Amino acid sequence: MPTPSRADAIAALDTLHAYVDAPSSDTETPQPVFQDLAVAFNARLRESRRSALHTGVILNLPTDPWPCDNNDTVTEFLARAFIARGGTIWNAEERIAFWSSLRFPQWGVSLATRWREHDGDIAGVYQSLPPQPRFRDLAGQTLTFFLDTEQDVETNAGKSFSELMDADIDPINPIAFLALAHAISKPSDPTTYPAWKYWEWIGAIGRSGDTFGAAVAGAISDGLILRWAPRGASEPRDRARSALR
Repeated sequence: MPTPSRADAIAALDTLHAYVDAPSSDTETPQPVFQDLAVAFNARLRESRRSALHTGVILNLPTDPWPCDNNDTVTEFLARAFIARGGTIWNAEERIAFWSSLRFPQWGVSLATRWREHDGDIAGVYQSLPPQPRFRDLAGQTLTFFLDTEQDVETNAGKSFSELMDADIDPINPIAFLALAHAISKPSDPTTYPAWKYWEWIGAIGRSGDTFGAAVAGAISDGLILRWAPRGASEPRDRARSALR
């Protein structure tokens, strides 16, 4: 039986619970209002070919880019909004800047397919990918992701990024990962962050000079870790949270 399409997945959603984080009004300091940053989750979806429970994460982007501006990437907006809600990102300025430079396919395009088209040439894949969308490009729009929302995913353990691509496994992109962090985390408690005490490959490629690598995320007591690693690196704690496509 074929894997359900995105349309099948949308049709299969049952209960959708909205998560909205509104700031406290008992302070004189201006606080962000996240009524429009509604992250809906726990919409249960079962696939006939998989035993894992998949969930819909729906991200309604506001029209106001605070705490960023319209020219910043959606990745930076979500990261800074996470901090504004009380979350912690380790070495935030450097890591947010680098993650905002990552490249990944736009919706409906497979990174693994691009990988095969370029015979695993990571530099060629990077050059073929567009820059990240800016906040102004998606302001007021709704983004939907179908993925496993467990804090610790057990799939694809110990695989390198190259092995994931060769196996046609597409990890979730940076926007989906940060939307998930908003959905399942208690921002003040890093133990509730996704990828607590392990590393999760992210479906995006970065460049530093002539060096290319794949994005990686994790969480420790110091907060959310946004980094990258060589495509062939692997260790037992590595995981990949694939998206339904």
